[in-house]
Parts: sequence; structure tokens; C-alpha cells
Amino acid sequence: MCDLGGLFRAYGQELLRFLVRRGASRETAADIVQESFERMLRTAPALDAGDGRAYLFRTAANLAADQGRRTRLAPLAGDGEAILSGVADPAPSPEASLLSRDELRRLAAAIDTLPPRARAVFLMARIDGLTFVEIGRRLGISPKTAFSHLTHALELLRARMAGPDGNGGAP
Repeated sequence: MCDLGGLFRAYGQELLRFLVRRGASRETAADIVQESFERMLRTAPALDAGDGRAYLFRTAANLAADQGRRTRLAPLAGDGEAILSGVADPAPSPEASLLSRDELRRLAAAIDTLPPRARAVFLMARIDGLTFVEIGRRLGISPKTAFSHLTHALELLRARMAGPDGNGGAP
């Protein structure tokens, strides 16, 4: 069985200094030391006499980490309504969703109008994430030619997407 008084006399101040060095205020460190000894009192029958110091320091370190987490999260636990009102909703508005779907529809239609080779290179590069070397191998063309096809596809898409109807402004 552990001699709790002896452990306190032997390690109380050392434990307090340990916690202060880890960033706790003296008041918080004193509270953690007290809580560590209280926990040791509850588990003392299960501990060997030689395990007291290690148990105290491990318990204190864990309690200090818990206290640090509580301190960091405390502002979030305050007035939740006020905090949440300052956080932007990550979901797009219905208007933004509608505009995005319309733009996506226009882009898909513009991609469909690309010449076959330019469309294939565009899809492999932008959708599949292939390099020009990989595209060249798949299509039997040089990487430079694959780059040229992608450049041409991007120019056509830019022109077609410039107008509100997806046809470069043409009716």
C-alpha cells in the first residue's frame, strides 16, 4: 500500500513545478496536483509502493492535457448562438446552386461540341488527371501534341462559355 502523505511530501512540489513548466498557472497546477493525489487515493490499494511517483506524474500530465483542451474549447461552449451566428454556412445558397448547375450544364454542352481528339485529351487531362505523357501513350500521339490539343480545347471552351447561353454569346 502507498504512503500518500509520504508521496505528497516527496513529490508534491516537484509535481507542481512539472505542471508549471508545462504551461499551467500555479493555481491550475495546484488544482491538478490535488486531483492527482485524490485519484491516487482512490486507486492506492491497487498500486505497488514503487509505482506511486510514475502514477502521479502520468495522472497529472493527463489531467493537464484535459485542462488544456477544456480551456481551448471554453469559448465554443459559451454563448453558442452568438458563436454560430458568426460562422458562415458552408452550403451554397439555392441561387448559387442553381447558377452552378446551369454553368455545369453549359460546360457539358460546350465539351460535347469539341472536336473528338481535343475532347478526348481534355477529358483525360482534366477529369482523369492524366499527364501529357500518359495521354500521348493512350492516344498514340506525342506529349506535345496532347498539350496542343488541350490548349485548343481550352480556348474553344473559354470562347463558348463567355456568353450567357454557353455559345460565346451567339444566339
